[in-house]
Amino acid sequence: MPYLDFPLATFQTHLSRVNAHAPVLPLSATRGDGTSAWYDWLRAL
Repeated sequence: MPYLDFPLATFQTHLSRVNAHAPVLPLSATRGDGTSAWYDWLRAL
């Protein structure tokens, strides 16, 4: 099982019920999408 598709919309719906202000940083390990935003978020910690 090298990669999994992740139901982002479902996750965001459930997360908003728990914490509507939680940051969501979508990224793809298979395509590399979103890594820049994730790196920026890590640097800001």
